[in-house]
Amino acid sequence: MRKLIIIIVVIIVLVLATPVIYIFAAGAYQYLLSETLTRRYRYTIQVSVDGVLMSGSAVHQVTIESGPPVSFATGYTDVTFKGEALAIPIGDGQHIYALIIREAGRDPENEEVKIEVPDRNLIWDACHPKNASSNYRSQISVEALRNIQGPCAVPKQILPVFVWFEDETDPQSGRRVFVNDLGKYAGKKIDFISAKIELTNDPISKKIEKQLSIIQLLPQYRRSEDNYYSRYVNKNTLDDIFMDYFIY
Repeated sequence: MRKLIIIIVVIIVLVLATPVIYIFAAGAYQYLLSETLTRRYRYTIQVSVDGVLMSGSAVHQVTIESGPPVSFATGYTDVTFKGEALAIPIGDGQHIYALIIREAGRDPENEEVKIEVPDRNLIWDACHPKNASSNYRSQISVEALRNIQGPCAVPKQILPVFVWFEDETDPQSGRRVFVNDLGKYAGKKIDFISAKIELTNDPISKKIEKQLSIIQLLPQYRRSEDNYYSRYVNKNTLDDIFMDYFIY
């Protein structure tokens, strides 16, 4: 009788302990087989302003973490981004700002477009384009990032959203401008020339706040996730311009 009780107790303990053992084993499995990789790149955009070449650049950083699947679940991939907008001088103390957001599809039922904040997948989409359609969505992976050599040309399809301020001391004076008509409001002929990204070990750029003092006056968009969110806007405007579009 005593042996039977001991056996029953052992079985109960094993049954209760199995989920805990599984959780710890799964965690150890993911920890040991997960990968993390960080790369920095300089993003440069060049334009022609009334025939004169001008350019702006900024150093961005992406960190990707991926892990294996556990049980019937799929593996995970998480990408974080740090960086700031590019300030492209166009003369007379004015700039075209290439934001850290990009259009990422359109709502088929109306004229609204989806924007990603921040554009954390740029380096993959520029250097490992899956094809020339589907918004250049590439395979986001540690291996793909590790294999990038660069420099990589950034095609027009995945350029960022551009804005121009009539008065760089007035946050309400910002207007969206498009790559085919960058000088629409500035009264100048501004043509897009090229965009590229190059790997670098330089520190992440932190100069836009000094360049554009009104950033501190801009509101922050409420994020739907810890480090990434998206929203729909009218295709011809940003509706509002947020601090998060300049610094992340």
